[in-house]
Amino acid sequence: MSAVEKAAPAVTTPAIGQAYGGGFVTGITRDPATGKRSLHITAGAEHELVGKWGEYGVKIEGADSFTDSLANTQAMAAAGSELAAKMQALSIGGYSDWAIPARDVQELQYRHFKPTTEENWANSRNGDNPNSEPVGLLYSEEEPVQTIHTAFQEGLTDPRGALTIKYVELADAVDYVRAGQRKPASVIVWENVPGVLSDKGNAFGCFLGALAGEDCELQPPGKKWKDAGCVYGPKRTIAWRVLDAQYFGLAQRRRRVFVVASARDEFDPTEVLFEREGARRDSPPRWPAKLALHPTLTAQGGGSLDDREAYVLEPGGVRRTSVIEWERCQGFPDNYTQTPWRGKPASECPDGPRYKAIGNSKAVTVVRWIGQRLLLQL
Repeated sequence: MSAVEKAAPAVTTPAIGQAYGGGFVTGITRDPATGKRSLHITAGAEHELVGKWGEYGVKIEGADSFTDSLANTQAMAAAGSELAAKMQALSIGGYSDWAIPARDVQELQYRHFKPTTEENWANSRNGDNPNSEPVGLLYSEEEPVQTIHTAFQEGLTDPRGALTIKYVELADAVDYVRAGQRKPASVIVWENVPGVLSDKGNAFGCFLGALAGEDCELQPPGKKWKDAGCVYGPKRTIAWRVLDAQYFGLAQRRRRVFVVASARDEFDPTEVLFEREGARRDSPPRWPAKLALHPTLTAQGGGSLDDREAYVLEPGGVRRTSVIEWERCQGFPDNYTQTPWRGKPASECPDGPRYKAIGNSKAVTVVRWIGQRLLLQL
């Protein structure tokens, strides 16, 4: 992505994500030295450039501003940067003053246009942006969530992307085909991190509105969406609930939002996600002290040396949790992820891809519980 700066007027500025100036409105920064306010525009992902920044470890004089993207790019181009030269030659929609985004401008891009659904790196100063308006705060693993702006969502064919709008369009297309075949409407199951419930752009409300068949996004009853609820719309009935793997027999804290929706007659998704009988699965299990819960497993895997990783103290020293222990925390059989890899037999499958696959998966016992309750309603 690239960014262009416009002098921010003292009037109401366009909304974040609005098409403007050859790209999309990204936000405002204030130069800490001069006080100058700049409105930043980001070009769509299709305009992303590839090139060499410069020589590694070589400082370029005049290219160290946290907010002045244009000055940085001009200095880099003068120093022979291939990427900066490409940026200066770029023209989109009649605008040619594009620039490589400065640090705090790039933070705005990630905050508002995060392309993937992957958890964030929540360490160091990630998210800290004292020069943006409003000031940027530190990220959590769950926030910011994937952008609802399709111009920046990771490739529409990328299987990792939970592209919510395209997801709804696909569900509508499936139901259209099924109706033509005189089959009942599909039943939709969707999962995401809980941060989607408190996204400042109301991504969850947009998703609910589109699923329900409303002509606008739905609004939460307060500052954010509750951990559980339901919507009865003109097109579909929808229920959602936050479920935690530790209440389903697994030694892992893993909270995820599950949505069940359908336009099928006499199908009520609340009967799937909400329990009228027995335990409500929201009381902490009585784990023995020696069986402490593992933090949420992430795609970063066992090499992630931070507070999300659990360690085991043994007589010989401290070690990270093993791949098999991760599989057990997700409810998989031992060595379930030990598969042939890049032409090599399963016995030579490295740990890295296995950690990543486990971290990106869903807790087996939670999905099984939902599936069993779905079958009772169909």
